[in-house]
This record gives sequence, C-alpha cells and structure tokens, in this order.
Amino acid sequence: MLERRPLNSPSGSMSKSTSIQTEGNSETLVDVDVDVDVDLETSNKIRVEGENVKLLDIRVNTKNDRYPFCIVWTPIPGITTLLPFVGHMGIADSRGVIYDFAGPYTIMEDELSFGRTSRYIQCVSKNQATEDFAKDWDQAIEISNRVYATRMHNLCWDNCHSHVKNVLNRLRYRNFQWWNMGILAIWMFFCGRFVRICYSLLPSVLLYGLICAAVLST
Repeated sequence: MLERRPLNSPSGSMSKSTSIQTEGNSETLVDVDVDVDVDLETSNKIRVEGENVKLLDIRVNTKNDRYPFCIVWTPIPGITTLLPFVGHMGIADSRGVIYDFAGPYTIMEDELSFGRTSRYIQCVSKNQATEDFAKDWDQAIEISNRVYATRMHNLCWDNCHSHVKNVLNRLRYRNFQWWNMGILAIWMFFCGRFVRICYSLLPSVLLYGLICAAVLST
C-alpha cells in the first residue's frame, strides 16, 4: 500500500523532503515536508546543505571606531584640501580593528595616523560575512601588515594605499587582482560613505569657492 501525505509549508520557509519506510505486514512510503524557517533578520545562522553557517555581525560602530571588513579613509591636512581625492587609507579586520601603513616600518593598529575615520567602504554584505571569509580576510591583513612593517614609506608609490591594495590582491577581491592606488582613491572618492562630511569636504569647498569667486570678480 502506497500513501502520500504532503504537508503544506508556510510562506517564507523552506521545505525538505524525506522518505520513511516501515517494515511489517503492510509497507508505507511517506513523503514528509519538514519546515525550516530561515530569517536572516533575526538569526545569524542559515542551513546550507545540512550544515550551520554562522554569519558574523558586521555592523559599523562609528562611536567606537569599529569598521568590520571596511576600507577606511581620513583627510591629510593641507594635501586633501588641495586634492580632495587624496587622503590617508587603512583597512579593518573582521572585528573592525583598523590597521594602516603609517610611516617607515610602521603599522598602526586601532586608529588611523591622521585622525578618526571620515569615510569608509564596507567590502562584504551581511550574507557574505561567514567565518571562513573572515579567516581569509584577517589572514590577508596579517600577512600584509608583516610585509609593510619591513618597508620604507614613500608618499608617491609605496604608501597607505599600497598596503590596502596588497590585502585586496591577496584575496583576489571581487575576482580582481590588479588593485592599485588610483582605483582605490577613485572608489573611495565616489563610493565612500561619510562619517564626518564637513571635515572631509568643507576645507576643499571653501578653498575652491574662494578661488572661483576671485576669478569671476576679475
């Protein structure tokens, strides 16, 4: 005797089918839909192929300067005023701790050498922040930190941007391994989220506003 008993699964859930066979005078084959609720807003675990994958908390905490999986940026006094796309850059690990190539043979930890973060780009979405990805991300930062702790700092070609691009190239981030200073500067200038917009842009706006006013008045 063959009996099928489908169970309706509620909206927003996944179902898994299994077969149960019992022995005896009569044999019964039952398909059972097992409800597995998946809600990424309220749970940090999802079930993938029978395994629990833990998603990490990647919320940015600007008050405590914690920027998980982020590239961070702050102005360099004077230089950024003249060239708004130029600034000091660092990168944060999965816990949000910032590292930057601050000077010759020097890697700063937990803060940028030119002040608090003014802009940032988070490099993962909440659904990508797995423990495996965090391990690879942190390892790439650790290796790049060791490399740049042995290097002379040069403002033009081996600087804080070079340290960040070294991390991204090790990871082949976004399936791309040709990250460089120019790409990072443009990406941050057009896509970076502001933490302190006035501190980032106001000096440049005032300077070029005065220049334009002077030129127009002549």
